[in-house]
Amino acid sequence: MISKITHLNSRKISTAFCILLSLIGLQALAQADTLQVQYDSIAVEIRAFDAQQLQEYLQDDTFVYEQKKITEDVSFLDFLLYWIRDWWNSLFEDVQNIQSFKMWMYILLGIVLTYIVLRFFDIDLVSFMYKSPSANRFKAQLVEEDIHEMDLEEEIKKAIAEGNFRLAVRYSYLRILKILSEKELISWRIEKTNHEYEVEIRDDALRQEFEQATYIFESICYGNFDVNREQFVTAHTEFETLSQKLNQVAAS
Repeated sequence: MISKITHLNSRKISTAFCILLSLIGLQALAQADTLQVQYDSIAVEIRAFDAQQLQEYLQDDTFVYEQKKITEDVSFLDFLLYWIRDWWNSLFEDVQNIQSFKMWMYILLGIVLTYIVLRFFDIDLVSFMYKSPSANRFKAQLVEEDIHEMDLEEEIKKAIAEGNFRLAVRYSYLRILKILSEKELISWRIEKTNHEYEVEIRDDALRQEFEQATYIFESICYGNFDVNREQFVTAHTEFETLSQKLNQVAAS
């Protein structure tokens, strides 16, 4: 009897508990349904920009973040330096000292120009700086001899017979200087340079031909290459033509 009463009470409690949970859920749903959208009733304040102050900001360089464009009056070299600097900055850190950067660019430009000149004249820089003693002696001999005391015609023939074409070109050029001196077109002295003689020649046509002969002579005699017969014939023909013209010129 007691167990039946206990079992009945348990069922009543369970039933009451379920009803209570159901009521709580319905109450929550009822509250959710009663929610309403709330609107902001605060008045909106519309602000206007100060036109004068805005213009001052626009004219202030502090707020300019875009790169300055290069003007048309900038030289090509400056344009090239700016372009290289910008390219360099994109790869590495910013170059702070533009003067130092320009200095290194001028050095680099000088190296490039030197290389171009050496390549144009086909000069081996290492061999040029470290010439053999015989080459240095050959160059020194040119300014230590009195051309008026030499039989240059005989020296030219001897050098050709020995196959020493560089020496033959040298004597041929000295013969031109000797004729110029005899015709009083130049004032020959041992310490003078070839280019000083060029200035002394007043006739424009003769001066140009002498300049060409000087160029050929210096290229062959001071160049670091072997002179073959074909090169000698070309140079010798130029020298012979000039010598014949000079022999026809009356003394000044």
